[in-house]
Amino acid sequence: MGKIYSVLTRPIRTFNIENRAAKLISREKPVPAPQYASTEKQKKFSDQVNPYFLKDHYQKNMQLDQRLKDVFVTSTDSQVWVDYF
Repeated sequence: MGKIYSVLTRPIRTFNIENRAAKLISREKPVPAPQYASTEKQKKFSDQVNPYFLKDHYQKNMQLDQRLKDVFVTSTDSQVWVDYF
């Protein structure tokens, strides 16, 4: 039954596919999804609290970077091989 269904619906899906694809590709910029009103309120509130949050967020923190470089993990466990057969 699935093969029959796919054979019948394939021409509908592929109808005018080249023109539809060209139309989609030729767009300059994709249309952004609409945002909820609550999200807009949160963005405005966060801008009021800390207007430079995104700038600070994407800036590299050298102190944290150095701490990550200083971390070194050594393992003392021996590997145990288990044969299941």
